[in-house]
Amino acid sequence: MHNSRRSRTGCQACRQRKLKCDEDKPACGRCRKRGVACAPAETSIFRVHQLSNRVAAAAASVDSGTILPAEVVYSPRRGTHREVEFVQVIQPGPAYHEESVSSVGSPDFMMSDGSCPGYEEQIARQFESDLSPSLRSPTPLPPAHEQTTSGTSGQSQILITASPAQTESSRLHLETAEGLGETSIQLLYYFKEVPSKWMDLFDLTAYFTFVVPRLAATRPLLLDASCALASKHIDRILHSATGRPETASPHFRSEYWKANLHTKNWKYVSATYYDEAIRLLMKSIGNIEVTGHTESEEMLAAIAILCMYELLDPPGPEWEAHLSALPLLETTPTRILGSPTFSTARKLIKRPIFWNFVRQDSLHAFINQTHTRLNLENVDLWRETGLHISDDGLLLASCPPSDDEASGPDLNEDLASHSLFWLFGKIINYIAQSEAQRIESTPYWERLHLELRTWYSSLHATFHSFVRTPLQETPGRSAADSHASYEKISYAIPTCASAIQNYHMSCILLLAHRPSHTSTPRTSITQRMQFYRAMQKQITYHSHEIIGISLGNHPESVRVQSVQPLFVAGQCLFELEERDMVLDLLKAIEQDLGWATNYRAQELIGQWSYSLGEGLTPLGL
Repeated sequence: MHNSRRSRTGCQACRQRKLKCDEDKPACGRCRKRGVACAPAETSIFRVHQLSNRVAAAAASVDSGTILPAEVVYSPRRGTHREVEFVQVIQPGPAYHEESVSSVGSPDFMMSDGSCPGYEEQIARQFESDLSPSLRSPTPLPPAHEQTTSGTSGQSQILITASPAQTESSRLHLETAEGLGETSIQLLYYFKEVPSKWMDLFDLTAYFTFVVPRLAATRPLLLDASCALASKHIDRILHSATGRPETASPHFRSEYWKANLHTKNWKYVSATYYDEAIRLLMKSIGNIEVTGHTESEEMLAAIAILCMYELLDPPGPEWEAHLSALPLLETTPTRILGSPTFSTARKLIKRPIFWNFVRQDSLHAFINQTHTRLNLENVDLWRETGLHISDDGLLLASCPPSDDEASGPDLNEDLASHSLFWLFGKIINYIAQSEAQRIESTPYWERLHLELRTWYSSLHATFHSFVRTPLQETPGRSAADSHASYEKISYAIPTCASAIQNYHMSCILLLAHRPSHTSTPRTSITQRMQFYRAMQKQITYHSHEIIGISLGNHPESVRVQSVQPLFVAGQCLFELEERDMVLDLLKAIEQDLGWATNYRAQELIGQWSYSLGEGLTPLGL
């Protein structure tokens, strides 16, 4: 441990004169030259925190491109704004995670190597007594800080801890003088207009758009989480290639945004809200046994929002920490959806939060090539969520559409989308098995294939494309160009567009991982080649459909959800112009919406370079 301290601005005399101080002892060079007393500044210090060698090694690869240095954490203290503390910490994380606020370091909030109880451990202890084996994945997974994934390989254990220095619920001393209340209100408006739409794409009740802002008016945890996500997105838009968030929302035309949009440090504002949200969340977790139903709902909704906060950046350990610490994953179904004594309306309020977690759980399993945390084979649980499942866990055809509004809106688009994500999670769990296990479970592959066909055949008419427009030829390219086979595919309902895009992705994943021995073993080479060409033709069709939907000028909530389908489609294309089209679509999402896609684009480029034959030697040579 380093015992020495060095001042942030040198001695008091140099600080008042705004001169650089060489910090010589007992008197600096400038004070000796002027013949005045040299008194060290006492209001700001650097403290060096000695972390483990493993953390330090991981931090060496971090390349921060942020406004504040990555090694500086700004901590507002109680009292005047000049009483600040700068703490030097080392932040582990993947090299591509450049824009993450967590890599900057939020106020009073740092990543520890496990020296004190953290976010994940506190939740695990709190819910240990309520642990339900029915919700656990059939294949046990190690804790998040023990897992090694493609995005966090070689990193140390990640625990989220709150600083002891912040002990009150008073918030954001940093901007009190500037009118913090107005900032919170404007950010909450922005959350309602933009980020909430991403979370409500598959929820016709629009829980995060209408219910959460109303609750946030009196719930500080929800307010801070919503404002953290909103301000982070504003910062991402400001630093994108377009850099004009005024076009993203008419709300920016108000007098407040004209005065503050380009003058505030929104990255820092976001980090401050995030820090306060984490502190309040940990407090709620500590009091979970004595809180009521509403408190649990507030906590779960806040965690879902914070997960979306992390997903603005390439998926990293911070996002995984939230998912691995979800109390949802270790509670009984009645505590998730409300006990049977609660009314149906009460359950419907909880259901959007639950399905938001289901989608994030499946997404995490897909990105990290692992199993889902939720047990997707628990028939009773998934029936309680509204899915139509047989006793042996087989997805059944959805109920026919009803003209009776009292039957509920989720019998059509809502329920169909939820069923698909449940089925997508089962496909991911199948892929996560070893090759030998997949061959042994060939009947299960056939079952998944049947369920996909059942899902698609029972869809409501709103899931059919509204219009298909041939993609116009680009000047200088012939009609025989690969672009000629593409169409702009538009849907009347955004939910349906995204659901069908995810359906095509699921089909590609299932076809690409079909057990090799399912074809007749005693066949000629010609027959086998015909089999492979037929499979490639099907995969190419699904890839073109994914790209066509992304070309269809859908709302940004659909574009945000299209990153992973585009990545899967890009892996199946061979024409250079088709690959360029996928890269352009991914790049446009990041530039227009501030949603990180470059990590997927770089992964595609790496895979394509290998497929072109780099490092491959022909057989027999």
